[in-house]
This record gives sequence, C-alpha cells and structure tokens, in this order.
Amino acid sequence: MDTLTRLFLTHEGEEVRRFARTVRAQYHYNSGYQAKFKRDIPGALGHFEKSCSLSKDLGNLVHLVGSYEALGSLYRSVGEPQLALAYYQEALPLVDPVGDPPRETTLRIAMASAYCDIRRYDLAEDQLALCDTSMPEVHPNVLEGMAYLLEAKGQRAHALKKLDRAAQVMALDPEPWGYIGVYSPMARMKMAGGDHAGALEAASACREVAAGTGDEAGWCTCSILAGEAELALGNSTRAETLLRSALDTARFHGYLGLARETGDEGSMVQAAALLRDIYMRQNRLKEAVEMTTYWSELKDTLNPWTVGWKYPGPTWAQGAHRQP
Repeated sequence: MDTLTRLFLTHEGEEVRRFARTVRAQYHYNSGYQAKFKRDIPGALGHFEKSCSLSKDLGNLVHLVGSYEALGSLYRSVGEPQLALAYYQEALPLVDPVGDPPRETTLRIAMASAYCDIRRYDLAEDQLALCDTSMPEVHPNVLEGMAYLLEAKGQRAHALKKLDRAAQVMALDPEPWGYIGVYSPMARMKMAGGDHAGALEAASACREVAAGTGDEAGWCTCSILAGEAELALGNSTRAETLLRSALDTARFHGYLGLARETGDEGSMVQAAALLRDIYMRQNRLKEAVEMTTYWSELKDTLNPWTVGWKYPGPTWAQGAHRQP
C-alpha cells in the first residue's frame, strides 16, 4: 500500500493525487495501531503523526480527529496522561463541525480516564457529566468511564454496579464486541477484590465474546485474566493451559502490547510471570528458566522508549495539559 500510493502522489490528476493522500492517511493510521500492538512506540507515533499531517492538509476533519484520538490513546498507554489530554483537547473542538456526537462522547470519556490518571477526579466528573447517554452506541462506554472513575476513587462496589449496568445496556446491542470493554475491567476489579470465582466468570465471558468476534488481542487478554483467576482458585493445570495458549497466540501475531487502551499493556508480562512461578513450584526447572528469560524480554518492552528516544509531543502539548 505504501509503495502503490506513492506512485499516485505525483499523478497529473488532482483528484487522483488527493485520493492517494487520503488512502495514505488511512494507511498510516492503521499502521500506527499495528506498531502499537508490537510495542513499537516510536513507530506508532511516527505513523499517527503522518496521518495527522496528511489529514490536516486534506482538510479531512474526521480522519484528523481519529488521528488525534489515537495519539492520545497511545500516550495514555505509556503513562503520559497529560500529553494524552493535550491531544484529546486538540481533537474535541473539531468534532462539532463533523457532526459526530458519538465521537464527542468517546473523546470526553477518554479525557475523563486521563484525568483519573492524574487524580483530577473533579475534572473527570465534569467530562462524564457532559456525555450524552441517550445514544445507545455509547451509553455502555459512559458507564465504563464512570466505573473507571469510581474504581480510581476506591469505590469498587459502586464501580462494579456501573459495569453490571453497562452489561445490561450492551444486551440491547446486536454487536457483541463491546462486551470486552465491560467484562475485562470487571474481571480485574473482582480479582483485586478477592472475588476469584466472579473474576473467572467475567473473564470467561470476555473470552467467548472475543473468540466469536475474531478479536485475537482481546482473546489473549481475557485468557490471561481467566488464567490468573484459575490459579487463584487453585486450578494450576487449567491456569497453565490458558496462560500458555494466550502467550503462544500473542507471540504468533507479534503482539507485545495487547491493549487498545491503558490496562492491558503489561498483561503478557503478568502471564509469563505466572507461568514462571507455576513451573518453579512444580520443579520444572528447564521450563522455569526459559519462561524467566521470556518474562525478562517482555518486561523490557514495558519501557516504551526502547530506542532511548522520548518524543516530546508537539509544542502545544509540552508542559502541562490545558484546563477545560
């Protein structure tokens, strides 16, 4: 795609050149997410920035907003919520001319989560209060954002109630993929609260949805959560099967960071650590050594700037986020 579209950038026809730039913008956007899955953070940044530049030149607000949102998500995933906020805030004023209310709500939810990351719960609440819950396609996402805020504030029981409500709303949606965004945080919260059986139930439901929708990354994440729950329940054989399968699948697809958003970035590291401990407890020393080596390699990828270079963001994004 890269080579093919380059050929048309110098075409004599303006419409052909414009179409080639549009395709290239989408190519860089998609390539950015592929790089993110592989923990190639500099590569992902480069692709998303090129997508932004092309979309801006074309005046394509839909693609430009999507690229800003992708950059915000990327920065959140590497622990830079203030830079993420700068990108979200750059995107938000562009949404109204586009006439895309669901996108505005999605951006506000993302901003609320980033505010939670810097413990500005008041600003997170402000953003969630502005979300339109009358749209069925985003209502569950708003509830998930509220759950994230409540969990961050230490109100886990209330957070789980919000996720239960999100699952009820999702039941009215013919598209099941959104359940992953409900069940995966539900499994994490229940594990953290000591409800291992409940965590397993949520993770298993998540696995089923991911398998049915062909979401390999989601399936890996949910399998790791299920394996962790099985291990906590004393089912080490079943835990090993789940964790091993998730790692093998992720490795086959080249996934190092499984997440589309913050929360799953370290899940493969966690899976390798759990398998290492299982092997050590069972005196399977050769496998324990091999898994320890693999765990160490994965752990190194959690340093997002693996080439010793830290992208500072555009000038307007440096320093601190702008207040709304």
